[in-house]
Amino acid sequence: MCTFNVTLTGVQIAVTRYLAFGDSVTEGQNGRIAFGLEIVDVPSAYPTKLQFLLDGAYPNEGIVVSNRGVGGEDIRDGKARLPDVLAQEHPEALLLLHGYNNLLADCQNPVTSRCSTQIETVVETLRDMVRIARRAPFSLSYVFVGTLTPPGPFRGGPRDRRIADDAIMKTNAEIKQKLPGEGATIVDIYPLFLGHESEYISPDGLHPDPPGNDAIAGAFFDAIKAAIPQNPLLRLTAAFRH
Repeated sequence: MCTFNVTLTGVQIAVTRYLAFGDSVTEGQNGRIAFGLEIVDVPSAYPTKLQFLLDGAYPNEGIVVSNRGVGGEDIRDGKARLPDVLAQEHPEALLLLHGYNNLLADCQNPVTSRCSTQIETVVETLRDMVRIARRAPFSLSYVFVGTLTPPGPFRGGPRDRRIADDAIMKTNAEIKQKLPGEGATIVDIYPLFLGHESEYISPDGLHPDPPGNDAIAGAFFDAIKAAIPQNPLLRLTAAFRH
């Protein structure tokens, strides 16, 4: 006589290689300057925190979150850079959060007449980047695009980087309208910051502080769990009786 016991020991996620691609927000700049240089706080960057969340939920699966953020990058330069990075990293999923630098030029208060053009550039270039990732030779099944975060209060320092909230909202509305049709999953980060701007955003009014990076990482984590298949890990044990 034989009996079997099945024990659920965890879950396994179908994708283990993630590429976080963007500008200084992805890179981990915290909006502060020391000795004339931008401070990059890698341990507090959202890709680092996302790695921690994924490792905790899916231990011993060899998950890798690569951080390929470049501070100060124009989104059009990001588009030109993306194919080489995809070829180098061989990710299974792409996480996009990009476009702040293009809006900084003309969309700070008071906005200029070129702000609408800059918004269009951000959205259309993001759409091109999704197309690059989704089509051959890369053919990624999973592309996640984050909405831009709202401005925080400027609390001093050498640079006021606040982008007009109206410009951010218009950009996000266009992202949510146009990119799902390209196969992108929208990660709506913007509303998570509302009411927490002083806590989540650094004194320059743009870059996230550690709690803000926690919110960004959590938003991508939740989107990944919802979109990517997971399978239970089962342990089968048998008992024999004579």
